Formats: sequence, C-alpha cells, structure tokens
Amino acid sequence: MSLSIRKATSNDLLFLAHLERLSFPDFQRNSKRSLALSLKSSFQEVWIVESFENELVPIGSMTVFPYKRSLRVYSVAVLPDYQDKGVGSFLLKHLDNLALSRKVNSITLEAHSKNLKLISWYEKRGFKQVKKISDYYKKGEDCIKMECLLKSAPTSLDHESQKIKNLIVVNQPRTWQFTDVNAKIISVKEYISNELYHTNNTLRIFNLCSSYHYQSYGYYVSLLASARGQRVIPNVTTIRDFSSIGIIRSISSEINDLMQSSLKGIKEDHFSINIYFGQTNIKGLKKIALKLYQLFETPLFKVNLIKDENWMIKKIQPLNLNKISEAEFIIANEFAKKYFNKKRFNKTRLTSYKYDLAILVNPMEATPPSDQKALNHFKQAANKKGIY
Repeated sequence: MSLSIRKATSNDLLFLAHLERLSFPDFQRNSKRSLALSLKSSFQEVWIVESFENELVPIGSMTVFPYKRSLRVYSVAVLPDYQDKGVGSFLLKHLDNLALSRKVNSITLEAHSKNLKLISWYEKRGFKQVKKISDYYKKGEDCIKMECLLKSAPTSLDHESQKIKNLIVVNQPRTWQFTDVNAKIISVKEYISNELYHTNNTLRIFNLCSSYHYQSYGYYVSLLASARGQRVIPNVTTIRDFSSIGIIRSISSEINDLMQSSLKGIKEDHFSINIYFGQTNIKGLKKIALKLYQLFETPLFKVNLIKDENWMIKKIQPLNLNKISEAEFIIANEFAKKYFNKKRFNKTRLTSYKYDLAILVNPMEATPPSDQKALNHFKQAANKKGIY
C-alpha cells in the first residue's frame, strides 16, 4: 500500500468529522466546530494520511501541538478498513521526522486507560507511561500520559554522527513530506552553522532548496558543500549549465540517438518529462530519464522538448517540492525511497582542508587584477598552507 502525508485543509473537514465518528466514543470525539477551529489554528497541525488507489484517498489523520521543546500528539485516527496495515506506524515515522527537524526533546500523548492494546502498541514504539490522570475525558474515564524522550542533536563529530551519509538540505524541514528515506533532513541554516557538517567530507549532500538561482540559498549550499570537499547534488557547475541552452544541447548531444528513438512515438511537437531521482513514471522513457539524470545530476527536474525535424531540448528547469502535483507525489516518494537506499554513490576525491579561499574571476574582463599565472600562484601557495 502506497502512503503519503500532507497538511490538512478546510476541504478535509467532512472527512475528519466522519473519521471522528468511526474512531472514538462520544466522550473522546471532537465536534465539527472544534475540528474546524483546529484547521484554522496556528497552534495545531492537522496531518492527513492518504492511500493511492487509482487516486489519492484519505484514510487517517494526526493532530499535533508543536511546543518549543516537545511535540504533543492530540489525536491519531485511522479508518477501520485500514487498521493493522501499518498506517499508524507510518504516522509515527512522520512524527519522528518532525521531531528531528525541529530538535525537540520529547513527544507526549494521552491514551485511554482502558485501551490496553493501544497503550501496549505505543510502548513497543518507545513510549513510556508517565502518570495516570483521573477523569480526563469525563467522570470515570481516565487517561495514561505517555512520553517518548528523544536524543539531543549531536554537537560534535561523535561516533553516531560518523554514520550519517546522506544529508538532505531544504529551506524549511517542516515542509519535507517524503517518507522513509535513508537520509537526515536539515535546514540551510543548520548546514551552514553546525560544526558537525563543516569538515566531514564523507557526507553526501542532496540540495533540495526551493531555488538554485544565483546568490540564492540553494546556490550557496552547493557552493559551500564543494568548498568543504563534500559530494553535492546538484553541484554549482550543473546549476550554471541550466541557464544556457547552448551548454544543455552540447552536453545532451551524446545521447541524441537514444533521445530520438525513445521519443519517436510522440505525435505532439512539444513534450515534457519530470525526472524524480533519476526516474520517470512515463512508460518507455525510463532509460532516457536515467541518461538525462546522469548528465544533469539533480534530484528533481523537468525537461521540456520540442520537435522540428528531430527532438531537441528546449529547456531544463529544477523542480521544488511545491511543483509536484499530488497525483505524482506518491510515485516520486517511491522513487525517493529507492534512490536514498542505494549503497553506492559516486565519491568525491577532494581533500578536506582546514580553511577555504575563493577568488571571484570574470574571464571576460579585459584587464583583470590577477592574470591566470597569478591565480595559479595563489593556488599553489594556498595548497602549501593547507587552504582549499
């Protein structure tokens, strides 16, 4: 069963009310008005889990109260037909990702004291009973407060941090919705400022910022990762290549025969392919999608093609998470899981240096302050001093 999760909207109100009626007794049930307030509240987050069955179908929900140092689970509910099929574990996995990205210390919740099966289920997943609260729901209906303590984020390159290999850098970790990927999700600010990521050149950096434009956060992350001697996708060279159709066509010329044979059945004069982590869901185009990814190594991008006598690339543009439709999100999530579970990626051969030095050069300048010979001397002197 393919699952995805998203933030709830006002359009989900009827589903949430129906789910409440099916999932909880009267004394635990939220009214429709209360649910509507939850959807509008800035102090609550309502998440909807969906199953893909020819189309996206909502099957459960989770309401979370985010505090500065903890997350409180207010409600978790799954439609009866989908219970005992891993949906609850899927929701808790998403909760763990939220907690990790927000660096909270604990996750808390309340469970009906008579629901021993539910209490046991939470205990198997790391929660411990804290205390019993009498008459919590109503007279005679108590709850058990439960808590899961989380490990603090490491501040130095300890043994655990050495295990980190795949690092996904995004603008806002709370917007990350892909699930079960073998990677740690962090913010741009965390990547820039945390010493844990300064000198570890075994890391693989996957830059999924919302923009790669010059001087944007996305551009800076790739630039900084290269300076740190880390393998980064996409790298700055690839980002620059996207802006020049001449370079794009020159690079892609080596797969021209494959492109023509792969697209010969397309009758339209314009066509586009969305490539997610080296794959596409368009039948017959998986091979060309992989080849394009190998040439323009970027996690998410769109290839626009036009046909004159032959097919040629008109434009390549990176995609951010907001540009993926709900219908394609399930497919992209499956591709992401396979991609990040790979055991082998190309390894960087750059050396890790203690300091970094960059010199901005304009090759078109008629009288540059430093010619190529001087720049080479800079480089040689820097290497001798341990500077990259």
